[in-house]
Parts: sequence; structure tokens; C-alpha cells
Amino acid sequence: MKRRQKFNSGSTSNLQRRCFALAKAAEAEGWLVATGDKEKLNGKKVNEFLLIPEQAKANGKVEQDARYTADIILYLKSRESTRIVIDTKSKPTAKLADYVLRRKLMLQVHKIEITEIHSLSEMQDLIAGLRNI
Repeated sequence: MKRRQKFNSGSTSNLQRRCFALAKAAEAEGWLVATGDKEKLNGKKVNEFLLIPEQAKANGKVEQDARYTADIILYLKSRESTRIVIDTKSKPTAKLADYVLRRKLMLQVHKIEITEIHSLSEMQDLIAGLRNI
């Protein structure tokens, strides 16, 4: 069983922690706002999306709802409606059925396309590209 690392930023992987640090550095420049996967507002996770609401089974019990929690969300200050949902994934993890289903549900339910980041250089390129918008 793999041990998951926990950092002060709430990150669970080295790549996620580094990408979040890059996003926070860009936020300090004042042109975007970055939120991490553990941040809460009024007791609710900021980066959490409801995909399927809870449902009653035939036997009267309740089937738990299904949610997706993004690793990082970037909001561009110059474009209030621009939201970039980021998930840091290794290439093998990005192919897991659970993640693929949640990614597809995010697109269908919320019309949000998840940006997958597989390396720190991909995150650097993304932030550099956003800087020029």
C-alpha cells in the first residue's frame, strides 16, 4: 500500500504540491487566483463539484452522491468567467476508470473540461500561456 504524503498546502503528491506553489506564485503577481483541493469556504470544499446527487434505492436506503474534487482551480482576474480546472496526474493514473468517468461527468454535467498536468513543465507552460491572455 502506497503512503500518501500530506503537505501544508493540502497537496497529496509532489507534482501537485509543486504545481500549486507555481500557481500561488502567479497569484502573488496579482493576475490570477488559485485555489487548492483542501481549501474551504463556509465549511465546504471550494474545488468540489457535485456530479450525481444522492438517490433513494428501492429498499429505502440512500445511495451516496458522487463528487469530483479538483487539485487546483485557476481564476483569471482579467476574465472573471474564466476558470481552469487542473488535475495533476501520472499518465497511468489518468487512465483509471474512476477518474475517466469523473472527467467525462464534469464535461457533461458542468460543461467543464479538466486540464490534466503530467509534469511541472506542463504547469509552467500553462501559466506562461495564461499570462499572455
